[in-house]
Amino acid sequence: MATHLSREGLTLADIAQITGHKDLASLSHYLDADDEKALSALQKIARRSR
Repeated sequence: MATHLSREGLTLADIAQITGHKDLASLSHYLDADDEKALSALQKIARRSR
């Protein structure tokens, strides 16, 4: 559920509140990384810094 909420654009703070996690470390165990999204974000940052 946490991963789905993240992919819908909710912030980590919002997800923690919804799921009842007290800290981001415990929440992070339930989040799956999205490699394509991470790569896209890095490419955008690289284009801006040129």
